Amino acid sequence: MSERKEDNKDAAPAKEELQLLRIAESAGSSNGWLIRIGDNLTLIDAGLGPASLGSDVPPVRRVLLTHAHYDHIAAIDAYRGQGARVYASRTTSDWLRDPEANLSGWFGQASRFREADCILEEGSTVRLDANWRIGVWALPGHSPGDLVYRLLPADHEKAVAIFSGDFLFADSVGRTDLPGGDIRQQQQSLRRFRRLIEQEDEQTPVCPGHGREIRIGRMLRQHRWLVGL
Repeated sequence: MSERKEDNKDAAPAKEELQLLRIAESAGSSNGWLIRIGDNLTLIDAGLGPASLGSDVPPVRRVLLTHAHYDHIAAIDAYRGQGARVYASRTTSDWLRDPEANLSGWFGQASRFREADCILEEGSTVRLDANWRIGVWALPGHSPGDLVYRLLPADHEKAVAIFSGDFLFADSVGRTDLPGGDIRQQQQSLRRFRRLIEQEDEQTPVCPGHGREIRIGRMLRQHRWLVGL
């Protein structure tokens, strides 16, 4: 963080340092990705509860869901209890209320959650603060409500991180044999995703819902589901 200038009371506030942290998955849970800007916390997916973030962090302000499967949504009520707002696509929001669609019954925890507080779609923007924002790509296939998120500086059009949920992993893609999965739709989304990331910086990390991150350059050269599309 830059040093405060005591002699200029009209100076713009110092820009808070951005931190991106992976909340490591555990048995039956997904990765969470925590975007921290000072005390301003945004969480991508909520399979694990607030205790997984550590005891020295302020409450999460917003939770952005990539899709509605239980291992990505299980803890949303805990974050809501701290005051967080939940963001999701319309389909994901609807599926939160349906234990069959959200797969919570598969995990032995048949659950109905309240709908999302904010509905996102292709091209939506979520402002995190004056310097950072989240852009949205709608890329269905693994589920009909799949969203991929881009972390962007407010004044720049290239992402510093992309959050792919279960749409795409470092070396594979999300399965399509679950409710609402569609392999043909997935193929269309993969072709579009490749075109979109070709416009991004090769060093930008793609942060998936399970497993390790991968840089865009390596993904374009080596990912077996993208090469040749």
